[in-house]
Amino acid sequence: GLLDRYLAGYEAQVQANDEPGSWARANLHATTSASGDEAQATNALIAAAATNPALLGRVREACGRWQRQAEADGLEPGMGTLLRFALDGWWYAQIFGLPVPEGAEREAFEALYARLARKAA
Repeated sequence: GLLDRYLAGYEAQVQANDEPGSWARANLHATTSASGDEAQATNALIAAAATNPALLGRVREACGRWQRQAEADGLEPGMGTLLRFALDGWWYAQIFGLPVPEGAEREAFEALYARLARKAA
């Protein structure tokens, strides 16, 4: 259904390679380049998942995969999780219509994130 298409689309955007931090950097691009329409569609998915245990289970499975990918991204211990949580915050801000950085602050965030996503173990 719609949730499966959303998850598959996201996972297609965050393909990693052998370079340390490649999954984190792909996650940065996928998360910060999402449009307002995508955020609204995500809102509907979250509402459905919150009230449907089967859908929520699939979201939990996907989040578990993403956490394992963050941990196996070749970064120093804890860095992949820190970066994943930073983008989780960005994603939550988008879906709830909260402010996200713009202009120079956004550029600084993305540059710092990318720099941290290159700190190999």
